[in-house]
Amino acid sequence: MEHYLKTFLTGQSITLQQMTTADLEAFIAIESEITSLLLANDEIPFPQTVEDHTAFFNSISGKKEEYFFGIYEKASQQLIGSCGVYAVNWQNSTCSVGISIGKEWQVARQGLWHGCNENAY
Repeated sequence: MEHYLKTFLTGQSITLQQMTTADLEAFIAIESEITSLLLANDEIPFPQTVEDHTAFFNSISGKKEEYFFGIYEKASQQLIGSCGVYAVNWQNSTCSVGISIGKEWQVARQGLWHGCNENAY
């Protein structure tokens, strides 16, 4: 059970797992990249402050109808992005998903992100 709580989903090269406060600095760096701001935000892409990111990070809880995971490279256990699942409709089996990947991981690196076009931006 402990393994399930730590590592929610395991793939060939990455895992989805709960983030810890040790990941906060990497999380802020990924979420502050201009491509993340432009592609992942439906509002005007004003940069958020460290305090904004910290408040969001500290509000993450598994007791809500929103779920938030860190995306980690298995080999290094490095945080490379995040994945949020929200607007879950259990009756119709639908939801919305948001994925944010650090810029250095948005190109095909070590086979983690197959088919990604590094010239997309």
